[in-house]
Amino acid sequence: LPQKKDYQIIDTYSGFIEKVTRDIDHHFTSKEEIGVVSHFFIQDLRNYYKNMSQQYTEEIHTQIKTGILRHLKKGDLLFRVNQRSYITYSHNCNVDKVKSRFSDIFFQLNTLIIRYQLSFHQSDSTNFKKREFWDKIIAGS
Repeated sequence: LPQKKDYQIIDTYSGFIEKVTRDIDHHFTSKEEIGVVSHFFIQDLRNYYKNMSQQYTEEIHTQIKTGILRHLKKGDLLFRVNQRSYITYSHNCNVDKVKSRFSDIFFQLNTLIIRYQLSFHQSDSTNFKKREFWDKIIAGS
């Protein structure tokens, strides 16, 4: 086994949770406010990555990001968690309103139509600060 000083473990998930929590927290000015966290879980595209160029791979993620951004409102947040997960946050919205906003979203690059699962999670001024909230969203995919 390597000596402890020979390696470093970086908990990127915790860093992600801290950033998202901090960014969402800036939206809340009262305890009565609510928001919605949406999770886009994208199909596994590794087969495409192996067979296509780096440029095509980046085009896929640009298309996904652009598709999501088209449906966001001013002040909404978008985070890319990893190759398969994107999180949005919409403040002062309920789940039905955000579902309606994303009802017609699809991702296509040339002839490739990218499948995804979408889940919605109501947040208040406290629940999004708990790691369990994020674990349920991201691990539930």
